[in-house]
Amino acid sequence: MDNDRVKMVKEASDIVDVVGSYISLRPAGQQTFKGLCPFHDDHRPSFDVDPKRGRYRCWSCGKYGDVITFVQEYEKVEFAEALEILAKRAGINLEKKENLVQNRLRGSMLDSVRWASDQYHQCLQESPLAAEARSYLSSRGLEDEIIRQFGLGFAPRRGDWLLELAHNDGVDVGMLEQVGLIGRKTDKPGLYDRFRDRIMFPIRNVLGNTVGFGGRIMPSSPFIDKAPKYYNSSDSPLFSKSEQLYGIDQARNSIGKVGYLAVVEGYTDVMMAHQMGVGNIVATMGTAINARHLRQLRRWTSKVVLVFDADAGGEQGVDRALELFVTNDMDLAIATLPEGLDPCDMLLNDGPEAFQEVLKGAVDALEFKLSSILAEISRDGASVETKRKATDSILSVLARIPVESSPSSQLKMQLMLGRIGKRLGLSDETLKSRVNELRPKTESRKVDTNIINTTEESRRAKPVPEEKELVEVLLANPDLVFRARQDLSIDDLNHPGLRQIVSILFDLLDEKRTPDLDAVRARMGDSPIGSRLLDLADQGRRNPEPVTWYGNILERFNERKVKPVVRVLQDQLHAANDHETAMELLRKLQSRSVGSGSVPTPSRLDGGH
Repeated sequence: MDNDRVKMVKEASDIVDVVGSYISLRPAGQQTFKGLCPFHDDHRPSFDVDPKRGRYRCWSCGKYGDVITFVQEYEKVEFAEALEILAKRAGINLEKKENLVQNRLRGSMLDSVRWASDQYHQCLQESPLAAEARSYLSSRGLEDEIIRQFGLGFAPRRGDWLLELAHNDGVDVGMLEQVGLIGRKTDKPGLYDRFRDRIMFPIRNVLGNTVGFGGRIMPSSPFIDKAPKYYNSSDSPLFSKSEQLYGIDQARNSIGKVGYLAVVEGYTDVMMAHQMGVGNIVATMGTAINARHLRQLRRWTSKVVLVFDADAGGEQGVDRALELFVTNDMDLAIATLPEGLDPCDMLLNDGPEAFQEVLKGAVDALEFKLSSILAEISRDGASVETKRKATDSILSVLARIPVESSPSSQLKMQLMLGRIGKRLGLSDETLKSRVNELRPKTESRKVDTNIINTTEESRRAKPVPEEKELVEVLLANPDLVFRARQDLSIDDLNHPGLRQIVSILFDLLDEKRTPDLDAVRARMGDSPIGSRLLDLADQGRRNPEPVTWYGNILERFNERKVKPVVRVLQDQLHAANDHETAMELLRKLQSRSVGSGSVPTPSRLDGGH
């Protein structure tokens, strides 16, 4: 997204109008508006909107930003998606010429999927062909309102039902083929409906757009012995089952209220939970939870509860997920249902309160794994080798916790090691040594760079003052970027996040683009430190003499470069054993020393000889 389009959208989006469409605002003085903060449980209005500056701030929870940041935070979407929402609101077309064909193709695909979803839904609601499907859903306890809310439909048994409707409505059949709703026959020419005799579950993205389908075959279908029970849309530019989370569009607003997201295995599990008032729940598309899922989930929460059927091989599922979660510094808990029940059944039989208790009683995944391991090695007759392998299986998971992970993760590791040591009679030192031996040589950061990257590290790293101030002054004063480009190198900055910002500023300058705040935001997208850009720029604007300030910052950078050299010369000077060498070193030291401490004077040196 280029800077011109970002600016165009911001200028067309009045922050009071946009924020006021989400929450109630009232005037508070001549220049501000006030309301209840939507980002925490606010009972006394602590949320201010300043239309002159185009900023909002909550004085209680600290949330702060501009109109784009607000939409990102409220809708739980990425930078580009927030920009798209605001652009549509303002009637602005964000398409670039070079992406025009691609964007139009995606739009046509979305239109085709939306049309098909409407046909399936109408069929389920009205057609005699769907009478058995309606009866089946009713037998599962799903009410009409929840069926409408999730847009369920039905694909009749006929192999050309959707094809015929498409021809009648003038819908591009080729487009339906691209999105995986129409298939091409292999034994003879012709096309056919890929979904037949199935209840259709629309799969929506975070913005609520239908991007694919999951189809559940009818129990009485003649195809039941030769077709899978559940069948998903084929992968397309819109849909990939390894990325989608069923119900995320419905769940996202509930996650913040309870602090975690529950993940189940079935479509009806999600629907029944929502019907019973449990909104923080989604399902995977028949795949194990993966890094792509985590990338989405991190937008809303750092804690996930996996819900397993007691008889569904839950422990194996935990082993697959645990390494992924600890590698990415996220909390994973395990909730196990009573034997023989899935979430839908439990909700129907025992009610939402019982299901909520199962979720609240979820066991931390590391604790779950540890209990299983300790039970294994405590069995009578367990060999030394069995005990060693079992112990290593939990220690290897702990070894995946990044060295620079959060304090809570480090504390969790210490507690785990303490429990293991107590049960096995091993010292902390022995266990820590083994963890270090098992730690991946390349460090686990490389396992999933889409989740945690250097900018995530930068959130935890503490920058030195001159680096932070440099970014502040450059973001607030783009005209100083040219000077900085001449005076400094990217390598002069140590903090990874701040280095990234300065690198982008220099790149923009080299590309003959204006290196300002919005241009940097557009380039950084959803980088964690990107959320701090507005605050950094505002800090920079508070200094009334930016040129003088920049000069002071540059002086401190130069001083930092000189200090190591000065220290070496000082060491050489103190080790010098003849007057001539000492005087030469002293001249070099005096010429390089900039505020680096006391330098011996010639008179003091002469006096020593």
